[in-house]
Amino acid sequence: MRLSAALGPFLAVCAAACALAVPATLSSKPPAAPDYKHLYETHQWFALRDAVNAAAEHAPVFFKGAVEAAFNETEAADRDLKMDIRGEPHSTRSPSARDLLVALYYRQGRYKTALTSFDLYHYTSANDDENKERAMLVAMAQAGDLSVSVAKQSASVAIDLVDGNLFLPITVNNSPASYAFDNGASVSMMSESEAKRLGLTVQSTGASMYTMTGANIAMRIAIANDLAIGGMHFAHVVFDVVPDANPPFDELPAGKRGIIGLPVLLAMKNQRWSATKKTFEFNFLTAIVRTSATTYGLALEDTSTFTQVLYKHTMLLMSLDTGAQHTYLYPTFTAAFPAVVAAGTKETKKVTGVGGSTDFDSVLLESVPLTVGGLPVTLKPAHVLAKDNTPTSKWFAGNVGMDLLNQSTTTTLDWTTMTINLQ
Repeated sequence: MRLSAALGPFLAVCAAACALAVPATLSSKPPAAPDYKHLYETHQWFALRDAVNAAAEHAPVFFKGAVEAAFNETEAADRDLKMDIRGEPHSTRSPSARDLLVALYYRQGRYKTALTSFDLYHYTSANDDENKERAMLVAMAQAGDLSVSVAKQSASVAIDLVDGNLFLPITVNNSPASYAFDNGASVSMMSESEAKRLGLTVQSTGASMYTMTGANIAMRIAIANDLAIGGMHFAHVVFDVVPDANPPFDELPAGKRGIIGLPVLLAMKNQRWSATKKTFEFNFLTAIVRTSATTYGLALEDTSTFTQVLYKHTMLLMSLDTGAQHTYLYPTFTAAFPAVVAAGTKETKKVTGVGGSTDFDSVLLESVPLTVGGLPVTLKPAHVLAKDNTPTSKWFAGNVGMDLLNQSTTTTLDWTTMTINLQ
């Protein structure tokens, strides 16, 4: 069984990047200014963050806002992106700034706020994709913004381990269930039979989502007024509803056919789990500082999560996917290390996601040593896909799945400090 990342519909965030015209925010600039535009277009979020921080007040406000959005600094991102839009509402940057705002609030489950940003800062006629995106936001905004209705400091639960995935005991509108958690899911998910079991109304949004296999599936939603985990309650939780025949739900019993997605995980503030001890904690106090050159960080783009992974003294950008049992390497890895991949054996690898299964030409490597979250781990065996499997996989070297994360005694994801730590 594999819990596939169900990525969100916001593929236009960087669509206008190639046309960006960067304004001077101040009359004086430090010498040898970094190429912000190149770093932005190539999705080098950690390098762009370092460049913006080094430039301080000299950094262009658009790129400041983009970095703040990527590192979950919501208030600062809202301020700076809106400042850039209002300063030059008809610039080529304006659609990108707007889309960054919409994605920022979408992944937090703040759909009403996302819809407001979509409408308020839309200065050109919407195309067909944008009309579908707005229709989806209208449908999801009916739920209201996701919120924590009952907070609980340092909540914890005992978890089940099923084929490498971790399942949390929860209640949905007071009905008990056990759902996996998946930061790669842009919204929480459940099967049709699960929505029926819980008495939830299912409605169409007119939009679709793509999965790790590249498949597109229609997006229909149900709204849970109350989701409780470990004594903490979340209100207005949107679930994407998919057919029971779709993996992974076709292999799960009733009561387990659900996934807790990124918006709820962000609202938890952080997560810490042990696969061996079967414990899961969240919303705990942390003293870890925000990411620096000496820490392993997290960054967000659209509804994807990225992290830094060390291989052969080279820091790689990889996606982080707690819904994936297996880690795969992508063509970007081959481009960086052609001799390593050339020494492997050609194969066909079946990749399974919510939309079904797809066979990919790939290369089998005996093992690849990596450092994830500061801990040396081993991907054994390693499968290197020969082609990109999603519209965004060309941005990074692979995905980090649970087969790597569960090699640690304890894994910590902190969305307030945007750090990952494996011990």
